[in-house]
Amino acid sequence: MPGLSQLSRDLQQRPLTYGLVLKFKVRSLRQGLWFRALECQERGLLDAALSWLNNIRSDRLKQVLTRILAKLAKAMSSVLCRLRERGGPMAVRMSELAVQWENQLALSWRFDESFQVCLGAGIV
Repeated sequence: MPGLSQLSRDLQQRPLTYGLVLKFKVRSLRQGLWFRALECQERGLLDAALSWLNNIRSDRLKQVLTRILAKLAKAMSSVLCRLRERGGPMAVRMSELAVQWENQLALSWRFDESFQVCLGAGIV
């Protein structure tokens, strides 16, 4: 089973096919996110696409399915990734403030992933 980063790359680069949608469904079912992350209509639309289509040709349907799969991919992302996403803007802001207070070493704070994770978790 490919990792989440591989699935995300596939979603961006490859055409939307039966196999790609099935990989997302199987992975999310294993993680217990299929029912928690998606609404009933979204699950139904993905199931219908799996049962009726091999290659999706409609641009509108591709757009809707891609949006649903992106939502699922975000829910499947690791806790550390989510903490880093949440802490990143805070790290940039804190770095800017510290540099204004003449702390030149604070420039590196905005790129420190450990600092971003700690800020995202509310530790610092």
